[in-house]
Amino acid sequence: MNQSDFWAWHYEKNGSFTVRSAYRMLVQTKMNRENWLEDKAECSSIKKVADQWKRLWKVRVPSKIRVFAWRLSLDSIRVNAVLKRRNMAKSAACKICGAEQDTWRHALLYCNLARFVWALVDEELTEHILSNMEENPRLWLFSLLDSVCHNSFTKLLITC
Repeated sequence: MNQSDFWAWHYEKNGSFTVRSAYRMLVQTKMNRENWLEDKAECSSIKKVADQWKRLWKVRVPSKIRVFAWRLSLDSIRVNAVLKRRNMAKSAACKICGAEQDTWRHALLYCNLARFVWALVDEELTEHILSNMEENPRLWLFSLLDSVCHNSFTKLLITC
């Protein structure tokens, strides 16, 4: 079969350019370069992280909850510590309970309001979540993704 040449975008199977594939390519390139510069990861580690992202995006929850999980993993949810770091708030204190630092971990797990919510969830899942002391929100989320069943992880995301 004789077919003429054509331009193809090799990041898509059908060769067509999409903004989605361009975004994925840029994110992957950025992550690879950061990992290389920081001498943090091997190829298998990069593949594992990519697989975890795929699993996270496939969790059967409303898309706004998946976006929340993505923003959480980037440490960009709207808590006062993040707002203060970006010079968008005068104080990093929690406005609900007065804690000195309103971080992602405080807002989702330790604030009085969060503790009331977690008290309504299965005690075994709550203990497992609280026992994970990872400070990096992406690593915290991915370790829970790996350590609990799909239904429990779904419950975790919805509760957060």
